[in-house]
Amino acid sequence: MNEIVQEQQADNDSAVVSIRFKPVMQTAVDLLPTLLTYKILVLQAAGDAIPNAVAVANILREKIRKDSVKIKGITIDSVEQKEQGPMKSTIEIVLELA
Repeated sequence: MNEIVQEQQADNDSAVVSIRFKPVMQTAVDLLPTLLTYKILVLQAAGDAIPNAVAVANILREKIRKDSVKIKGITIDSVEQKEQGPMKSTIEIVLELA
């Protein structure tokens, strides 16, 4: 599936999205209304999609909303893949609208 952004959960204060392999500028523009609505946006990615998540965070922070988006936190981890041997890296980037 070529879908890159899939909302996984949202509450009153934050939205969590998975970043996959959609063009990063389009993803950032698509996520802007979500960020404006929820004020906190959590970007999650794994494996080869990690650079896309970092690029989307940078675009939202530096290009689209300039000084009004802050990085609240970054979590880097690894998870063991079932029966596939090597571990898979994951990242979670929390953006907050100031």
